[in-house]
Amino acid sequence: MILGTEQYVYVAIYTHQHGVDVAVYRTEKGAKDWAESLARDYWDDFYPDEPMPKTNVAEAYFNNMGEIGADEWFTIERRMVEA
Repeated sequence: MILGTEQYVYVAIYTHQHGVDVAVYRTEKGAKDWAESLARDYWDDFYPDEPMPKTNVAEAYFNNMGEIGADEWFTIERRMVEA
């Protein structure tokens, strides 16, 4: 690899009651968008009595999962692409 040409990807890991889903994105935004989409899709399943926030849904959703005893979380890892 030529010095200064490092390339990175963002590995998004979604762990839930049925297993683990992994996706790789070129940008951190892509990974965060997936988390946001998941949180919006499942909000009513876990928080039926709470209104969904207008912004930062993924942050609210995944940060509160431990409080309700759900075994669900989302992480993003930045990794260098090896030549």
